Amino acid sequence: MVYRRFNIGELRSAPATLATVATVDPANTQTVASVANVADSKPKTAFRAAAPADLYAGWDEEDWRAAFEERAGILQYDGGYSRQDAERLARAEIDEKRSRAR
Repeated sequence: MVYRRFNIGELRSAPATLATVATVDPANTQTVASVANVADSKPKTAFRAAAPADLYAGWDEEDWRAAFEERAGILQYDGGYSRQDAERLARAEIDEKRSRAR
């Protein structure tokens, strides 16, 4: 398993869109692929990145500690790292984010 640095700045938000309802014509024998064809694969709105400074504005020590603990837990349980390695990697990420937020 390869470690990939988590970057909150990569997160994007966009409004959800409803799926197209599939219709089936019994007289027409089509494949599943043709029934499930998506009308438009391009998003209707552009994704926008939140500015990193905005993401961390107003964070206090408790917020940073919670972010560290959450990231360390993710690295340990989902990433398969030992507790020591997960905490070391999480500390490096959080320290980097804190230095950019100042």
